[in-house]
Amino acid sequence: MAVPRCYSLKPQMRIRRPQPPHNRRATGGTPHVPATWTLLENLITPHPLGGCNMGAAPENGVVNHLGEVFGYPRLYVADGAIVPRPIGLNPSRTIAALAERIAERMTI
Repeated sequence: MAVPRCYSLKPQMRIRRPQPPHNRRATGGTPHVPATWTLLENLITPHPLGGCNMGAAPENGVVNHLGEVFGYPRLYVADGAIVPRPIGLNPSRTIAALAERIAERMTI
């Protein structure tokens, strides 16, 4: 069984990334750490994110936690634009979950 790897984000924070053997066997893949993480401890994603960041107030974001644009009632943003920075290798499920949550809570 593989030993979980640890990657340092900051001196006070550590991330454990287990390498499940069943995933490797099922896909025939070899796990690796992206060079951008190894060298810079920075995640880079090809998915377009940001532009209308979610925040608690207009001073630190464009939309609130419900995706509604501050100062523009009933104007919503429900896509990757509200995610301020890369969150992992593929943010598609997170973006879909945020969009569903926003759609469920919209006031018409």
